[in-house]
Amino acid sequence: MIKKNIRKFNGFNFKKDSEEYTKKVTVAQKFEMKHLKSICEMLDLLKNGTKDEIIERIIDFLLEPKDSGKSVGGGRPKRTAAVRANNRGK
Repeated sequence: MIKKNIRKFNGFNFKKDSEEYTKKVTVAQKFEMKHLKSICEMLDLLKNGTKDEIIERIIDFLLEPKDSGKSVGGGRPKRTAAVRANNRGK
């Protein structure tokens, strides 16, 4: 259900110069820098810059999300033969 809602999300329904935008910025100001950078990593955004620049980058992306074009990892990694051979002895 959560993944379905994430796929349906196509951006916030307010504009950059609205009161809602300033509320989101003030909420994001309370986050620590390491949390903001991890959000950037999840959204495939640049992690460098000042705190204000990162917050603006995140909220601007959430207003109009766009695909970065990078391929997504293939899920769970394959088990190697060495791991399987090691597990046989147990």
